[in-house]
Amino acid sequence: LAYAAFSAVFNTFLGLKMPLLSWTNEIAPIKQSGAVLISLFGGWAICVAFAAVYLFLGFKLGAAVYLLICTAVFLTAAFLLQSWMDTRGAKAFAEL
Repeated sequence: LAYAAFSAVFNTFLGLKMPLLSWTNEIAPIKQSGAVLISLFGGWAICVAFAAVYLFLGFKLGAAVYLLICTAVFLTAAFLLQSWMDTRGAKAFAEL
């Protein structure tokens, strides 16, 4: 749930920072947007990074402690991105 919340907020953040507003049909923003590219490959990169960190360092802590740390990281990042979107992100959206 923490990753899902982070992913939703992060993808919304990317959509605000990298909008594609010059499209000719409805499929173009999905296929040609940099935000979509980063959200797809970024999700994979995050999964690989957290697995690699567990394989190299996290196994010493144990799975439960490592997953609690990952949950805290995801929730903190989601909270920070959400607070950014409530303040400066709202202004960026209004300027679109």
